[in-house]
Amino acid sequence: MSEISSNLHAGITAARAGNLADARSWFIRVLQQEPRNETAWFWLSRVMPDTEQALRCVDHLLMINPRNPQAREARDVLAIRLLLEESAVLKSELAVPSTPERRYLLGEALVEARIITQQQLERALAEQAKLAKAQQHLRLGEILLRLKLIQPEQLEAAIATQIETGPAANVGATGQIGDFLIKQKLITRAQLHQALAKQAEWKRCGQPTLLGQVLVNCGYIMQDALNQALFEWQQEYSLAFR
Repeated sequence: MSEISSNLHAGITAARAGNLADARSWFIRVLQQEPRNETAWFWLSRVMPDTEQALRCVDHLLMINPRNPQAREARDVLAIRLLLEESAVLKSELAVPSTPERRYLLGEALVEARIITQQQLERALAEQAKLAKAQQHLRLGEILLRLKLIQPEQLEAAIATQIETGPAANVGATGQIGDFLIKQKLITRAQLHQALAKQAEWKRCGQPTLLGQVLVNCGYIMQDALNQALFEWQQEYSLAFR
């Protein structure tokens, strides 16, 4: 067995035993000798201390081999997990009764946007409950991805909608703009979801952009119409813009 294979085996053994720090050391040794080792990059992503670092490892692996199936699947899951963590999404997605004064629940947003059906949502929830009994606690979004009922970008849009359309008391001045534009019939719910997905994608690429500008760039609303809507929104909600 070569030194690289030996170190790789030692790292995988350590990872499976839960010795993450030791595992990272072994995988880093491998990558110092062979920087394009796909297996080392993949396993390193699994033992990193946080989701963002894990995602960086997977992104680097995909630069080496964009067709690596394990990396592509891992990136989808990690990207959603990171967005969930950053957004502080409610732990229970169906525990709170539906009222206009709360955030969208993930399943509700997906059904409303016609991304999934009510029956598909119930199927995913049943799978979530089944896994919970087996001590596998997965978020609804990850289950929908596993069942291939939704694409990653669609899920990102729905999660982003939970943030953007939350009550002002919880998420600040920008929390109501998406709903306001829909109420004024200036955009559709589907367009809002798509714009939010694009906004999330640009944010990950280091290009944070206001939701209104994303809507304009996507061609969903004209700049003059957006400016007028923002003025009316400010008057209605008595919000101070910067």
